[in-house]
Amino acid sequence: MSTSAVGKPLQRQPSTSKTLGAEKGPVALLVKALRADAHTHWEEEELLNTVHWLKQVLALVCGLLWGVVPLTGLAAFLGFVALNLAAVFCWYRMQRLDEDLYGGHQVLLSEGFPPSVAVFLIVWIATFTVVQH
Repeated sequence: MSTSAVGKPLQRQPSTSKTLGAEKGPVALLVKALRADAHTHWEEEELLNTVHWLKQVLALVCGLLWGVVPLTGLAAFLGFVALNLAAVFCWYRMQRLDEDLYGGHQVLLSEGFPPSVAVFLIVWIATFTVVQH
C-alpha cells in the first residue's frame, strides 16, 4: 500500500473505468447509435467501433437477404457495397456528426469495410448454397 508524504496510508479511489465501461457497454452503444441527438458526444474510438459493428450487422443481414432472394453477380455485390457506404453515411448524418472531427468521410466510410465485405460474402454464399441447392 502506498503512503502519502506525511506517512499516512493512501486510500485507493474507486476505478472509474468500471463505471464508464458499464455505461459504454454494447447495449448503451446500441441505444446511443440509434438515437439522433445533436448533443450526443462521441469519443473517436467509440464512434469508430460503433461504425464497425453497424457495418458487420448490415453485412450479416444483407448476406442473408441476398442469399434467400437470390441475388447473384456483380450487380448484387456492388449493390451491397453501395448500401454499406450509403447506410453509414446516412447514419452519421442522422447523428449530426462533424466528420472532420473524426478524420473525415474517408475514415468513417472505410472503418470496418473490409471485414464487412468478408462477412457479407461468406453469409451470402453459404445462404445461397443452402437455400437454392
